[in-house]
Formats: sequence, structure tokens, C-alpha cells
Amino acid sequence: MPLGKAIEFESDLFEGRIFCRLRDVDSHPDDKNHAAYFKSGKQLYQFIIQGRFKEELVMSDILNGDSYDKPLNVSDNIMNSLYQKVMRTFSPGIIMEMTAEKPRIMTAFGTNPAQLMMVSRPGEEPDITKIGSIQEDTTLLLGVEDLPAKKRMSYLSKLKNSLKHKVRRDHIYTVEFHDTTTNFATYHQYITGVKVDMVPMLNGQPLSFGMFTRDGRLIYKFPMWHERALEASHEKTSKEANGAVLSEL
Repeated sequence: MPLGKAIEFESDLFEGRIFCRLRDVDSHPDDKNHAAYFKSGKQLYQFIIQGRFKEELVMSDILNGDSYDKPLNVSDNIMNSLYQKVMRTFSPGIIMEMTAEKPRIMTAFGTNPAQLMMVSRPGEEPDITKIGSIQEDTTLLLGVEDLPAKKRMSYLSKLKNSLKHKVRRDHIYTVEFHDTTTNFATYHQYITGVKVDMVPMLNGQPLSFGMFTRDGRLIYKFPMWHERALEASHEKTSKEANGAVLSEL
């Protein structure tokens, strides 16, 4: 998909648009604010989702993140435990099943890294291509005016709170995700000063911007591949195919 350009999409549960910028990766020629956006802070990416849900869902039943079909290359050791502890500090309530056969890394909808969240009536939603157009406003969702983003994230990270609220089909949800730890240009993640290469860690699989229901239904999923990750995936697939042929012989 072109970076720096709003793209329309639709799934069984959601219809809307996405907009994505990556630090040190060129955007679409129409994106005149790419340099200005990254000059304004340390964020390494900007991913915005905007649209409406086709079904009323309880907030506790919506998860951001991704699941993987193959195990990750991580060990159940003290470093992994420390990594998960740090991530839970950033995102209370995060699901981190990193050593499972089919790993999952997911956070509750409306919590970190959803840095900005705006719920609007149709026709009142912001222009997601313009810097600064998204302003924190979850009054229509939570019923509380002028609730800061950090308090919204903290509030929704608690299951007892997210159970009280639903998304509505007649509202437009705009959410901006960004952070300072994941560099898609190099495909590395920086956690507490440690540089982690995501290509071997993800075992030939891409890191994705995704949203799912708690029972596993897809709301949306956009895999973010890197050239090195594609090469690793093709190499692994080729080896697995050759192994299958040899076993049949």
C-alpha cells in the first residue's frame, strides 16, 4: 500500500480508512507533511485507523495486535521475562504469549499504543492526513468530557471498566498509534536500551497492525513486511518445502 496516503478498506466488522507514515521511509508524493511530522518528535511511525464498526461490540472484546502461526524465536529466560515486564508497564493488561506454539501479542482497544482516540458523529470526523487534526475526545464512548489520553488508556486497561462500554455503529472511530520503540525502516525494536532484530525473532513472519475480537474474528490486519523479513520467509519456506520432498522420498 502507498505510505502517506489514505487508503479505504472494508472487512466483515469494519469499514473505513488507514493512513501510515514510517520514519526514514519515503511517503507518497502527495504527503507534504512527512518530514514535518517526524521532526516534531521521536516517534518512529504513525498509523491511523478511522471508520465505523458494523457490529456493536463490548470494548473488552476488541484487541489490538497480532497472532502468529509459527513459534517466535524467543527463550523462556530472564531476558524474555524482563521484556514482558517492561511491556506490561507500557501497556497494562497486555496479552503476551510469546513462547506458545501460536504466539499472541495483543492489547485492549483504547489502551497503549493508541496514543490518540477520537469518537465522532458522521461528518464530524478529522482529516487523518493532516498533522494535529486528531484531538483526544472519547466523550461519546465513555461519557466523560476532557478525559486525557493517559487516563483513558489507564481506565480501559482495566477489564471491569472496558466491560461497561460498547462501540456503536453510528459513530466514527479515529485512532492514532505511534511509539518510539519499533523502527520499521530497519526492522528493529528498542526496549530499555536493548536493540532487538525483529527478523529472526519473528521467525520469518511480519509484524502487523491488526485488530481482532476476543473470540478470534478479524476486524482488520495490515502486515508490515521488510525486505529482510521477506528474504528470511522465502528462505525458510524453501527449506521446509525441500524437507517435505526429502521426507517423501
